[in-house]
Amino acid sequence: MRSRLAGHLPGWMVPQRVIRLAALPLQPSGKIDLASLPEPETMSEAVAPRDALEARLLGLWRKVLAPDGLGVTDGLGVTDGVGVTDDFFAVGGDSLKALRLAAAARAEGLDGLSLEALFEAPTVAGLARRLAREADEATPAEATPAEATPPAGLRRLNGPAPQRLFCIHPGYGLVREYRHLAAALDGRVEVWGLQAPRLSDPAWAPADMAALARDYLARLRLVQPEGGLHLAGWSLGGWLAAAIAAEAEREGGQGATTLTIIDTPSTVPSVAVDPAETASRIRGYLAAGSIGDLAAEAAGTMGSGDHDTLVTAAVDLVGLHARLLTGWTLPRLALPITLLRATAVDRPPHRPTTTAPVRHRR
Repeated sequence: MRSRLAGHLPGWMVPQRVIRLAALPLQPSGKIDLASLPEPETMSEAVAPRDALEARLLGLWRKVLAPDGLGVTDGLGVTDGVGVTDDFFAVGGDSLKALRLAAAARAEGLDGLSLEALFEAPTVAGLARRLAREADEATPAEATPAEATPPAGLRRLNGPAPQRLFCIHPGYGLVREYRHLAAALDGRVEVWGLQAPRLSDPAWAPADMAALARDYLARLRLVQPEGGLHLAGWSLGGWLAAAIAAEAEREGGQGATTLTIIDTPSTVPSVAVDPAETASRIRGYLAAGSIGDLAAEAAGTMGSGDHDTLVTAAVDLVGLHARLLTGWTLPRLALPITLLRATAVDRPPHRPTTTAPVRHRR
């Protein structure tokens, strides 16, 4: 059953354990009696690799997970209780092991097994499908060079679609937070994420926000050479998206078509960054596991899994953003702007206000 499901569902939706019951236990009210459901067995049947790529990928998992006591049961590379439909993070994997897996994959020539790929498809079956799809789509006839090989810092987060939306990174420089949006829009809107170039190129240092906007706009234009741009940004990314929109207006032509700002303050603060305090806070997040997945993705971007390297890069990026934003004000824009603000799920429901195109004025 799990192998059949794996052929139709993303890896994270395939159940880890399947138990056959003659009937579901019910309460007198007719609801399912959860307390009476049997506990799942400790181990369930592992789904063996069905081709050479799955066997190779599962072999890499074995190298990473073996120190935790998972042994090999046969020549296919199946580890005890672990098969191609098992979630990496449900069978003992964590952000540090994910870093080791990505490094092992690079050493074996599987560059497509990145941290981003693992978080999006955390099963061997899912990764195999993703790698096979990327191989098939590596040089499609209709693709431009930029689409076949995205410019540095740009990542397409879902499949091709008639329209494009460019999402700009928040303060920590990564685009992981946009993936749920990309999944929801798959097939309708092609979502691209722009990461901070500084993470992979420490020498990248624009002189001011205008220079950053010109740089980012040039990268976006490599993917979409002409036509209006649809821009979005969360948190600090909202300010960066606004700066890009202003630069697009200055370049003439169609410029930016729409701008969506998510949870971004209307006033740009001037912040003095204390590197030691910032590093301490980031190390606290890492120690608590609060940003393990983001740290792992950053390591995939930077090519290093060392926490000291990640902390140094994060502190450097925070300092760069603080310097660029000092004295900068939101530009005046003549285009529709959508402002979105998140609310906590435990708050009472509120009635959304009617919105209309907004023009920011100093």
